[in-house]
Amino acid sequence: MPTAKEKIRDLGCPETRADIYIDVLRTANTPEELSQQFDERCLQCDPEQFLLPYFRPLYLRDAQFRENVNTELRGLGISDDIIEKYFTQMGNQPYLSFALDPEYEDLSGETREKFSEVARGVMLTRFKNYLSE
Repeated sequence: MPTAKEKIRDLGCPETRADIYIDVLRTANTPEELSQQFDERCLQCDPEQFLLPYFRPLYLRDAQFRENVNTELRGLGISDDIIEKYFTQMGNQPYLSFALDPEYEDLSGETREKFSEVARGVMLTRFKNYLSE
């Protein structure tokens, strides 16, 4: 069974960063705690910028993982197509595209904001679970 370090390296994490990233993930249980860990360690990114490059390959290559994520987020009034775009086509700060792109203006600002907030937590939880399996 692969270690957490082997798993995160397989997802593209540089060898020189794997240990610190795993430590950050073990310590943080919420996106807010993740941001706090970044501040304390002088890492300059937000939770999405950190999580998405490693979360995205899992989402794309594992149909069951993708379905579980989509199921968790579906109840927020967002279609599977938009959920998939959020994780795969909107870059590493998808909340910006989601908030500003006129394509999504039929969704209320509150709905988009709530979805982005919940998506951060889902990414963190699912990624931590993957590394600890």
